[in-house]
Amino acid sequence: MKQDELKYPSREEIEQWMREAEAGDAEAQYQLGICYANGYGVTIDQKKAVDYFFNAVAQNHPQALYQLGNCYYYGYGVYCNYKRAVEYFEQAAKLGVVKAQYLLGNCYYYGNGANANREQAKYWYAKAAEQGDADALYGLSMCRFDEEECFVWCEKSAELGCAEAQYQLGMYYEYGDVVRASFNKALQWYTQAAEQGHEEAKECKERMEEEREQAALWIHESEQGDPEVLHNLARYYEDGTGMEHNYELAKEYYTRA
Repeated sequence: MKQDELKYPSREEIEQWMREAEAGDAEAQYQLGICYANGYGVTIDQKKAVDYFFNAVAQNHPQALYQLGNCYYYGYGVYCNYKRAVEYFEQAAKLGVVKAQYLLGNCYYYGNGANANREQAKYWYAKAAEQGDADALYGLSMCRFDEEECFVWCEKSAELGCAEAQYQLGMYYEYGDVVRASFNKALQWYTQAAEQGHEEAKECKERMEEEREQAALWIHESEQGDPEVLHNLARYYEDGTGMEHNYELAKEYYTRA
């Protein structure tokens, strides 16, 4: 059974894995490690999870190598140790584990457990990106020096669902960096990131929705000819606040004001 298919195994499955793990089966050891790490059918016990991952790693189980790297990186069941994490991530990455490749890229990019090395970061991000990992595509965007190239990789990552890339894409469109500013596209990407729990994107989304409501109110009130309302509406059209940029309408409302 694959890790991403595993949720709450039956008692019979767990007992079967325990027998198989005792007999030295690496896959059973790995699955029990996942169960104890996440509380799938058993009480969460990070130390037991680490023990099972260690047993599976002794047989070079790719996913167990990655999970043990996670344990050392975040301090689950062991003391946090970035250097040990990198060792396990690297072994798993070389065996093709996509998330290990991505996290190894992070370690090289930020200098966690290894000397910061953008070329190595780019290499491992690219390996994970080749397997369709959205986070790794965003990592590639961070490794680019050319802003237009950064945008291209960021967009690919956002389209595959990376929340951080969606947030960054929202900023690209809000501030008109590299691409033409678009209120609607910025709000669209902030919304998608916010739906995944991205806090900064949520704040941007709420702010832009308030601006949109304010713009709608001023459009409604503009027929009364209040100079302040007309001026504020003209500024919104000029800046693309609460609506798309429209310089012709901005000029019209400035003139009326």
